[in-house]
Amino acid sequence: MALTPDDQRFLKAVHGEFADKPLVPGDSRYEPLHEVLGDTDPVMLMRRHIAFNDPESIQLFSGFSGCGKSTELLRLKGQLEDAGYFVLYADALDYVNPAEPIDISDLLMVLAGSFSEKLEERLGTDIIFEPYWARAYAFLTGSELRLEEVGIKAGVDLKLQIKTASSFRAELQRFLATRIGELKAQVDHFFEDGLKAIRAERGDDTQVVFVFDSLEQLRGNYQNWESVIRSVDQLFSVHIERLRIPYIHVLYAAPPWLMFLLRAGPPVTILPRCISGTTMPTGPTSPMAWMPTAGCSTAV
Repeated sequence: MALTPDDQRFLKAVHGEFADKPLVPGDSRYEPLHEVLGDTDPVMLMRRHIAFNDPESIQLFSGFSGCGKSTELLRLKGQLEDAGYFVLYADALDYVNPAEPIDISDLLMVLAGSFSEKLEERLGTDIIFEPYWARAYAFLTGSELRLEEVGIKAGVDLKLQIKTASSFRAELQRFLATRIGELKAQVDHFFEDGLKAIRAERGDDTQVVFVFDSLEQLRGNYQNWESVIRSVDQLFSVHIERLRIPYIHVLYAAPPWLMFLLRAGPPVTILPRCISGTTMPTGPTSPMAWMPTAGCSTAV
């Protein structure tokens, strides 16, 4: 039966209501799934870890696709801001390619770059220290790496190339492989300057939280998913200490299969699955192939 114009408008409106996007705190459509399942509030678990670990902490947050991770992270952000914390939220997909492996050098640079951009949005462009992408450009051009030869003439170009240019990113990774300690020191120095700017604006006792969402969406494709999974495992197992940020509470959204690979590390809060009894289509050797079909909101 053909749909009338009114039917079309109604279905379009309903489709918009169910679009795959996070809900902001206070949205009437929010359903506390943890209460229905009798689980502990995941936001309370993350808040408690931050409160008990001043002045800095690191933790992971995870769950299956579509179960409301970003919605809960925004709820966490709202509650922390109500409690007096200064919270910055960034989406990893604005800075990295989810279809390709990621390296610790990539992540360190995009962490600082995204923090820089979100801080400028909050405090204005007249903040008292140099934005990170300009610093990164100066850091790299001060070495034997010739950015101009690959068409990079400014910090914004560097940000774009890290996300979109596989060949440049591979060259950058090779160059930085023996300079990770130097890069980490440069990134930490930037975060320290950012913290000083925040406290100059908001007070010396201000606690800062940085939420880096969507890293769980790094999954590759049918050709390279194994290498992408290995790269994410490397980040959180081999390089976890490098992902700590001095005097800042940092929270990373990570893939749910990661908890089965980590032998030690920061606490992981996992959202319950929205739909149980199904498995994700994966290769037979993928960690996702032997995941349980129902999750729980817990800290491990």
